Amino acid sequence: MEELGLPYKLEFKRGDLAGSMASIRAINPGMPVAPTVVYGDQVLTESGAIIELILQRHAPGKLAPALDSPDYPAYLSGCTTPKARSPAAPSPIIACG
Repeated sequence: MEELGLPYKLEFKRGDLAGSMASIRAINPGMPVAPTVVYGDQVLTESGAIIELILQRHAPGKLAPALDSPDYPAYLSGCTTPKARSPAAPSPIIACG
């Protein structure tokens, strides 16, 4: 959010996990987990979905590789630095460095 200059409000109770979880439970009683993000009238709890929603709606093409980029699978896997591999020995496995 900071990279994109978007406003947000981080709510937690420092040193009080039970208090923080109570705040989350008040927002999302059916699935009180962290992270919980309220976006408009939606409640999101899956971190990958949260990131994709924000990037696609507020920064398309800015902070993620293009869909046809060779780095896209590593991006989806959460790798920030994919290991180089020999083109002579391609592998369907993505290694994170």
